[in-house]
Amino acid sequence: MNTKQFLAIGFLLTAVNCTLSAHIFEDISLWWKTKEEEVVTHEHKLSPGAHISIENNNGPITISTWNKNSIMLEATKSGSEQSVKNTKIDLTYTAKGLSIKTVGLKPDKTCTISFAIIVPVDAHLDSIKTEQGNITVKNSATPLSLSSNYGDLTVIDAQSSINAHTKYGQITISTTSELKDDNKVLAFTERGAITMHVPEKTNAHLYATTLRGSVSTEQPVTLDPRTTPINTKAIAQIKRDVQGSLGSGQGPTFKLHTNKGNIKLAVS
Repeated sequence: MNTKQFLAIGFLLTAVNCTLSAHIFEDISLWWKTKEEEVVTHEHKLSPGAHISIENNNGPITISTWNKNSIMLEATKSGSEQSVKNTKIDLTYTAKGLSIKTVGLKPDKTCTISFAIIVPVDAHLDSIKTEQGNITVKNSATPLSLSSNYGDLTVIDAQSSINAHTKYGQITISTTSELKDDNKVLAFTERGAITMHVPEKTNAHLYATTLRGSVSTEQPVTLDPRTTPINTKAIAQIKRDVQGSLGSGQGPTFKLHTNKGNIKLAVS
């Protein structure tokens, strides 16, 4: 191949690359232009101790609390123009409280909805669900039930029982000294780490198991009695299956399980 042929091929490849880049940029620009966003806001009074449930298809849910007997909701819908139009937010008030649900007029063409919600501190969050997305709850004084198929679950400064379940995601929980003896913290994930922060010198009973991973604690644990051989396999099993008492053991129950991931009990 002579110099002229080499240069000709080089110019041709450059032209092809420029054409492809132009098409890609054009496609991205077209997608960006068709991206729609709509913000829905809602505020309403609630009875003391109201029960609230939230069900979202695709998108995160963030919940915080305040000392008002009302709920404030901000939902940001994002997606194509058609998917935003096809996705509605259904608010149903009952004598007990409120149900919030994402409804797709065409289930296969729904947009992403990000919920930011403030609820009364004494509201009961009976069921908080999203198919895809993270869930975060801050400063709740009542029992919580959280679930996501694909997303992380975070509970900050919980003062009561927790039931947290995700298929693919991490779980992070911090509790306060307000937990009562009959409270239970249940955390389960199929794939993901679990981290739980507890106050120093917490009294509780701990069940922490992982099939693939290890369990570690910053607070000493008095292990429940078990009969086991002393070998490498048995020691490895103890690191994956920890059952015992924190402090006196007289207090709430912590049950933490992951199929694949590490579990850590940290002191806050």
